[in-house]
Amino acid sequence: MRAGSRTLAEPVWRLGGDPPPYEALLANVELRLIHKLGLTLQPRTLADDFERLEREFIGAYRQIRLELTPAIKASLVIDRLKRDTLDLVFGLGPLQDLMDADAVSEIMVVNAARIFVEKFGVIEDAHRSFFSDEALMSVIERIVAPVGRRVDRSTPLVDARLPDGSRVNAVIPPVAVRGPCLTIRKFSLIPLEIDDLVRLG
Repeated sequence: MRAGSRTLAEPVWRLGGDPPPYEALLANVELRLIHKLGLTLQPRTLADDFERLEREFIGAYRQIRLELTPAIKASLVIDRLKRDTLDLVFGLGPLQDLMDADAVSEIMVVNAARIFVEKFGVIEDAHRSFFSDEALMSVIERIVAPVGRRVDRSTPLVDARLPDGSRVNAVIPPVAVRGPCLTIRKFSLIPLEIDDLVRLG
């Protein structure tokens, strides 16, 4: 797994300050979930780990949910709200954790309300959205500006390559009649092997 990447959200308290007293309890619950799911957390088994997590997480959670105290549950909600706000203001909003997740190879924003991802060759609904076209436009501008590109009504199409090698394509009105569109093809640092190519067709 590449440095700086993640497959699960990092606790927000790590942005600064001491960990709250329930952090050790929460870490123990996370370790128990990993153990119950049989996750290896190795780069070459990432696809299998992700499939198992998607398929069996709810069942594993139900087995340990009584261990979650009200304080832990409240902290999870607060952490999520704070992380989402930070991502919206300083990051890529609802796309930030998708960019950070190694399992996601492509992000397709059809419009502010519809986002799809590709995971191990399979396209699926990301189950998230931007709250407005303006919020999506802000993220698009934030993506292309650092690489010296611009996107506006006079330049409604833009292609760019991010510093990590990911390729970006954005289309905005008036060309995109249903609102801004964005595609990010992420650059993978994990080389594909023959078995991977066969599985992906």
